[in-house]
Amino acid sequence: MRLLKIKDGWALLPAVGGMLLICTPLAQNDELANGLVMGKVFHFHVAAALFALCSIPLLFNRSKKIFRFTTADVLLMLFVGITWVTYHWTLDPEPQKTMFGVQLIILWMLIRMALNEYPQLRVFFLFIIATTGLIEATMGMAQLHGWITSNHALFNLTGTFFNPGPYSGFLAVVLPVTLSSALLKQQPVHYYMWFCFAAIILVIPAGMSRSAWIAAIGSCSWVYWKQCIGWRKTITICAQYRKMTSVLTTVAVIVIIGASVIVYGMKRDSADGRLLMWKVSVETLFKHPLNGVGLGGFPKSFADGQAAYFMKQAATHQEKIVADCPEYAFNEYIQIGMEQGLAGLIVFIWWLGNLCYTGIKNKQEGAVGGIIALMIFAFSSYPLQLPSFWVLLIFLGAIGITRDKTVAGTEAGEAQKPVALMLQSGLILIAISGSLILFYKQRMPYKAYQEWNKLKLFYDNKAYQSVTNDYVTIHPLLKHDPRFLFEEAQCLSYSNRQREAVKIFERASLLSADPMIYCMLAKNEQALGEYNKAETHLLYAIAILPERIYPYYLLVKLYSEPKFYHPDKRQQAARSVLTKNPKVDSRAVEEMRKEIKNILSENNRKPE
Repeated sequence: MRLLKIKDGWALLPAVGGMLLICTPLAQNDELANGLVMGKVFHFHVAAALFALCSIPLLFNRSKKIFRFTTADVLLMLFVGITWVTYHWTLDPEPQKTMFGVQLIILWMLIRMALNEYPQLRVFFLFIIATTGLIEATMGMAQLHGWITSNHALFNLTGTFFNPGPYSGFLAVVLPVTLSSALLKQQPVHYYMWFCFAAIILVIPAGMSRSAWIAAIGSCSWVYWKQCIGWRKTITICAQYRKMTSVLTTVAVIVIIGASVIVYGMKRDSADGRLLMWKVSVETLFKHPLNGVGLGGFPKSFADGQAAYFMKQAATHQEKIVADCPEYAFNEYIQIGMEQGLAGLIVFIWWLGNLCYTGIKNKQEGAVGGIIALMIFAFSSYPLQLPSFWVLLIFLGAIGITRDKTVAGTEAGEAQKPVALMLQSGLILIAISGSLILFYKQRMPYKAYQEWNKLKLFYDNKAYQSVTNDYVTIHPLLKHDPRFLFEEAQCLSYSNRQREAVKIFERASLLSADPMIYCMLAKNEQALGEYNKAETHLLYAIAILPERIYPYYLLVKLYSEPKFYHPDKRQQAARSVLTKNPKVDSRAVEEMRKEIKNILSENNRKPE
């Protein structure tokens, strides 16, 4: 352990526990439904419990160092407090995220205390962070060459993530960490960090993530400037070469504008789609500026906001074409503002700013560079919706605000030292106990995700009736997941239990922005003879995404019902099916159009 320069062998325990936590992005579990994400979540809880056990030596505090709360600690706890106050506890849309958040707070405090006792762990943790980036980059290269398969049918580069976006973002966050350590020229880490840096640089362009490119360039430029140039040299050079500085500044501005235009043109529809998301999300934010819509409330609120926006007839044709029904806002600041209100957003930005400010004071440019990369990436993506990025942020933040020379207890006076150490030990004991309790509470959800994964095999093979009761059995543990609810309701529907299916779809509609849920609601209401309700659901699905063909197709069939016969409305809906251009042509669209033509070619049936 020469890298650690450990004098106290007990530091090996939090070192190993921290290593397992930092490796969370590499975890995946094929035994679980949505194993790429949930595998990381459950690995995190296991690793957090192990880290808690590895923190037991901190109870004895042989160095007599007193842990002191900082502004960052208070701000993080305040942000979590706001999240809990604004949370919709009756609906309980995100039980996994609430437990994850509490575990993060506990983990943050334990890491802070471990670094307080063993400051040398910072170097080791940064080394492990760089190593995870190297492993991800190596996997990406193997996927690009076809040596191993990716995790998405449409992309050949995903690493251990489900698509290239978060994968590229993760590498962008690790990149400045490797650059900072490489520039320090500390043997033998110096050469290893350059190797990690080069490996990541080779892979990031292939991810085609513009957000990751900008994050990588911006953060690495800052790290290089801070460590190799700095303010004094910058001011001196600008004063000496004023004309050259003006010319270079002008050229830089032109290059940035030109690059922005080129990057926008690369995926114009994608960029327009995100602009629409932000417009709708900001409008929704200012409808609930104080208390927000609560954690997990974004999808439903966004669907309502987008439907209202399109119903105002203010949208352009391009906006209707690029519109989508996302799970996330693709801008973490807007989403936090929507869910936790403006107070939550202000506290969160303040926390990030404090981490950067304190990290710069403590000369932790690598950790600060990683945080800056994540902050940039968060402007146009969804990193904080994934456990991997939170683990990175917690470690980088804790490393950044830890000083080289921790204040010892003797500064507080001999009389206060025993009391302070006793309180510190009590806090550590509470944190360890809390982490173990949360780990224990994950047992049943873990088994539920295992069971759901088995049921999906039958569901995907359309053996709905054989697993309907099994879906109902695990419903209490997975009722927060709209994908599970959709499958459960479909099974109920195909088992002729439409009334039960309607209730499940109604809950799913409160947790998701997907208009397909309203289409399925309409089909079940139609089967129950509730034609007006079915029509309302379909019209709402159309309001969310006006260019989707399937809701119009269902409307044609609804208006053809003898007890709900509307030839004029049917003709109008049929025209939409036959004339609207789908985003992607498919056989399903051709079959729908063929069926509609057959319906229209028949004689108009009169209601009996």
